[in-house]
Amino acid sequence: VGCYWGDDSAAKLWTASLQRIANPPESSGGLVYLLKLRRYPALLLLYSAGLAAVAAGNYANLAAVLTKPKAPDEYRKNAAICSVVYPFAVMDKNIGHLLPGLDRHHTPVSDHLFDKLREPLREFLPRDDDYQEVFDRFEYLLGLVHADLNRLPVENGWWGPVGCFAWRGRHFCQEGRTSQIIDAEIEAEGAGGPLLKAGLFDSSLEQLKTAKAKFDGFLDAIRFF
Repeated sequence: VGCYWGDDSAAKLWTASLQRIANPPESSGGLVYLLKLRRYPALLLLYSAGLAAVAAGNYANLAAVLTKPKAPDEYRKNAAICSVVYPFAVMDKNIGHLLPGLDRHHTPVSDHLFDKLREPLREFLPRDDDYQEVFDRFEYLLGLVHADLNRLPVENGWWGPVGCFAWRGRHFCQEGRTSQIIDAEIEAEGAGGPLLKAGLFDSSLEQLKTAKAKFDGFLDAIRFF
């Protein structure tokens, strides 16, 4: 509710809350997959906040929740939350396959979140088609911002977390894929687009286009089938 309706003045509340949840007390040890699961509450909150912001077209709140909260990465260095809290970082694919009914899914954790957050978001997105569109857009932007911030080179571009938008897009024509829809918006809006106005990609149209080309290159090389 806050990320859907709230303005810039309240963004500190959402970011402070996310940062607190994403930084559980240090542990002296344990099974790696269980230690990763300690960030599941933060993942759930990040997705719910991001989905609400995208549903409202509130990209200032989206930028805030993706980049302002900090949490330590594997090197114990503080990083933007979208760099360390995403489905595969919280629950490996093989662990996600243990979730009920998701043993054969390409992106089990993403699919779990899609189902888990449907009812809480119904107030803002009554139509299932609209919910799916917003979910895919949020996950794509999460991956895109991650790719821009970290610039992890892979053979075809920059790596970023992949959600169900990636395989779902294979069933659409080019014009119906989330990536192509955002391409059209970037061309139409230029430097005045909401992503840049919100401060993402250093408010640089050139940087946004570069990051998008690199992330899309990585996505196009993924083989699900």
